[in-house]
Amino acid sequence: VCQVEMVTQTPRSTTVMAVRDSELAKLPEGLFNAIKLRFPIVVTRLINLLGHRILGSWKKPSVSRAIDTRPSQNNFSTVAIVPISDDVPLTAFTYELYHSLCVCGATLRLTSDVIRKSLGSSILDTNNEYRLTSWLAQQEDQHGIVLYQCDHNLTAWTQRCVRQADCILIVGLADKEPHIGKIEKEVERLAIRTQKELVLLHREGADRPKNTVAWLNNRTWVSSHHHIQCSKRMFSRRSQYRVNELYNKVLMSEPNIHSDFSRMARWLSGTSVGLVLGGGGARGAAHVGMIKATRMARWLSGTSVGLVLGGGGARGAAHVGMIKAVLEAGIPIDMVGGVSIGAFMGALWCMEKNVTTMTQKAREWSKVRTFLFRYPVLNMLVRDRVTTVAPGGRSLPQKMTQWWRQMLDLTYPVTSMFSGRDFNTTIQRTFGETHLEDLWLPYFTISTDITDSCMRVHTHGTTLT
Repeated sequence: VCQVEMVTQTPRSTTVMAVRDSELAKLPEGLFNAIKLRFPIVVTRLINLLGHRILGSWKKPSVSRAIDTRPSQNNFSTVAIVPISDDVPLTAFTYELYHSLCVCGATLRLTSDVIRKSLGSSILDTNNEYRLTSWLAQQEDQHGIVLYQCDHNLTAWTQRCVRQADCILIVGLADKEPHIGKIEKEVERLAIRTQKELVLLHREGADRPKNTVAWLNNRTWVSSHHHIQCSKRMFSRRSQYRVNELYNKVLMSEPNIHSDFSRMARWLSGTSVGLVLGGGGARGAAHVGMIKATRMARWLSGTSVGLVLGGGGARGAAHVGMIKAVLEAGIPIDMVGGVSIGAFMGALWCMEKNVTTMTQKAREWSKVRTFLFRYPVLNMLVRDRVTTVAPGGRSLPQKMTQWWRQMLDLTYPVTSMFSGRDFNTTIQRTFGETHLEDLWLPYFTISTDITDSCMRVHTHGTTLT
């Protein structure tokens, strides 16, 4: 920081707050001028840094703040991993994340045992603090990301991990009660400004997430949350030696780019890449070329992939096939957004994360919607009973057309001519009372506020609201 002010010799107009333990260096003006005269390369380097900063600000989209569903800082170099309870498989979780991060760049995993083995058993004593911080600084310079695995108690090593971190992952088991852990309270005190993320672990084959809101309400200090599906090997009962032996073999294999750990690794290692698929009917075939280009871009950048689905009415059913094509092309989907029919299809994918199940639910929704719109007189009788209909939605004689349905859906035209009641009924049949926080993937949808004439981004609440 302060490069511009140092060159222009003007006071800084903004305040800088350190989110972690940092070093402050004061350079006298006379010494800086002497360095410029004797070492002109320093000026060239400063100009290069300032140029990159200006270019970076130009490349940021003007609406990024409006549509971003998470904190903008994700160029983390140090990440602390804090367990909520003793039954969290902390070592296995750190190994899994480390395995996925190694694909993104040089990564280092540090624990209290590793530190003592490398620097001696007394390295965590107070009189060795300078030696420890210097060694940790060297490791951070040599590696893109350093993972600090905390202990299960508030030890000297745990406090050091929290103070060193750019981001703190608070890890808990999703099937447990959302109580605040014994270390969490101290974490908030030790790292007030550090970004904190809630990570909820789900066993393999577990039902879709639920009660996420309770976890978040108890932890107002977390920036966002992540649902992670874990393999059986993470919860197997093994000694520390056996766990290390197991993951030494795992680290020799390639990670699954579609796993939740790979998704989190991409999120930690860089900025998001958006894959926006709009409507257009048959013209959607042009998306194939864009998918290939995006795959190459992701391979080169190693960053997260965000999928945004556009509108198009009934043609939105093509989103199902496009999601299947994206996955078959080897492109992972890390986060999803959508508008209009794209919001429905996007939420359906985030809830299921399975093309077959998504296709089945989308087909059932289309049939029920066709039935309710074609037979309005029977709608009130079957609203709470209809789950499936005959193929093509033709289980009753077609004697009434859609304009009758629209007539019965008319309302006082303050904001709209139609109430949308029946359409909302079909959505409720598909999603129930599912909250956006309980979806497997980060999700957002956008609506228009006709009162204030502005865009609204929705990341919380039920799927109906």
